[in-house]
Amino acid sequence: MNILIMNRKYGDVFGGVELMSTCLANEMARKGHQCHLISFDKQDAKILYDLDERIKWHKISDYPVEKQASWSERFARFSKIRKVMKDEKIDIAIGFQDGAFLSLATAALG
Repeated sequence: MNILIMNRKYGDVFGGVELMSTCLANEMARKGHQCHLISFDKQDAKILYDLDERIKWHKISDYPVEKQASWSERFARFSKIRKVMKDEKIDIAIGFQDGAFLSLATAALG
C-alpha cells in the first residue's frame, strides 16, 4: 500500500506533529508499506527526527513556508501534490493539522 503523510513543514522543527507523523511513517515503512512524506519545505530542508531510509520525502516549495503563500504559489503546490499522488499511485493520504489536510483534500479533487 502507498501511503502519503503531509505536514506543512518538517525542516528544522522539533514539534509534536512532526514527531507523530514521522513515527507513523516509520512504523508503516517497517510494516512493509511504501511511505511518503510531503511538505512545503524547500529542497535543502533537513528533518530533525530519524526517518527510515525507505521513506521518500517530497519537498514541494520554492518559497519559505513561514511566509504567506501567494495564490500562484498555492496553485503550484496543489499541482505538485497532485503530481506526487498520481506518480506514486497513493492509496491513502493523511494530512496532519488543518492546513495540510485542506491542501491534500483540495489537491485530490477529481
